[in-house]
Amino acid sequence: MSYKSRYHTAKRLGKLAASLSATKPGQRLFGGLGDDKSHSDFPKNKLEAGARVEQEHTSNKGVAKEITMDHLTEDPNYYTKLREMEAGE
Repeated sequence: MSYKSRYHTAKRLGKLAASLSATKPGQRLFGGLGDDKSHSDFPKNKLEAGARVEQEHTSNKGVAKEITMDHLTEDPNYYTKLREMEAGE
């Protein structure tokens, strides 16, 4: 592959990566049901409890909250149901 071809491929990939990046200020993940929500749209206790659960998967507190917001948008009782399911195991 020539230098020119590599340059154009890299430029296209850069544009693709930019288009897939987070679109809202402070957003760390692309996509998700909670993208159009803010922290204040959720009960503080549910957001904090869910973020603690998600920190099993990431050390980034912002990412954990964003995942939590996606889950709570899908089902406001997501973490209650998860806790009940885990207790039944």
